[in-house]
Parts: sequence; C-alpha cells; structure tokens
Amino acid sequence: DWPHMRQTALLYREPYAAILAQYALMKTGSHTGMLTQIDDPGDFSAAVLTLAQQWAKTLDVQLDCKKGVPERPCGSTHIVSLEELLTSPDRAKKLRSLVEFGGVTVDDERLRCAFEHAETFHRTGGLSVAEAFCGNLLSAEVLDKLATTLQDGIGAWGYAPLDCDAHKVQEKTVRSWALP
Repeated sequence: DWPHMRQTALLYREPYAAILAQYALMKTGSHTGMLTQIDDPGDFSAAVLTLAQQWAKTLDVQLDCKKGVPERPCGSTHIVSLEELLTSPDRAKKLRSLVEFGGVTVDDERLRCAFEHAETFHRTGGLSVAEAFCGNLLSAEVLDKLATTLQDGIGAWGYAPLDCDAHKVQEKTVRSWALP
C-alpha cells in the first residue's frame, strides 16, 4: 500500500542490460548465472518484450516517486543508477549513502570489501548486450516493439536508445570496480 511508505530507495539500470540480466536469471535460476548463447531465439524474443514491459512499468512507478506524484507517496526518496553505483569515481560515497539511507551504518572496510567482492565477482565471457540485441537473434519487428516500449523510460532516466556500435565499443572497455 502506497500510504504506508515512509522512504523509498530507487536503484535503476540501463534497460537492455537489465533485460539481459533478468533473462539470464530466468534461464540459469541464479543472479550469478551467465549466458554464453541463446538457444531459442523465439523464447528470447517473447521474454524480451515481456521484460521490457516490466522494466517500463517499474520505471514509471519510480519516476512518479522521483516527481513526488501525490497518488504515489513514497516518502523520502534516494535515487541512484546501478551504472553510477558501480563505475563512478565517487561510488563508495554513493554506496554508503544508499546503505545509510536504509538505516545501516557502514564503515570504510565494509565498503572496500563490497567493491573488492564486486571486482572478483565481475563476470566476463557472458553474452553481451550487443550480442543479444544487435545480432540476428531478434527480428526488426521485435526490435521496433522493444524500442517503443522502452522509449519513455529511456528518455526520462537519461539513457540513450540502443546504439549497437556504441555498445560494441563500450563492452571492449573493461572497468575495474575496486576502489582506488
């Protein structure tokens, strides 16, 4: 029930990466599972469209919280993108702020441990966004429906539409999550 919310932490993620991660979870049964290929493009196409609708709906609710829409009182709101949380130079400050917003005190050693764990946990060798969305797995019709479904959320949260060339370049650059 919305009236019972006193505070809301909003963690959002680039839609194509979020959809691929959720699909990997569905197929592997694990948040740490990794896909190296997609065996059934028909299943992937159907799942992608459903997951895109879920992403868009979730982001609409979060955007209402961000805007302070009266019908959705979210109390105090803390907003951070997953990309910022993992790669920005001040990511330790962002993580501390998010955790402390939840009422938990965190010391520097715990923060360092969290990012070191993320570094050793960093998955390589899995299917990339470019491979999943820019190859031959999805028809032009599915890609058009996907873009239409995600359009409003992408713009509202500052993401760019899918650019396959940019994703290929970005994925060649491996970033370290460890704290300096």
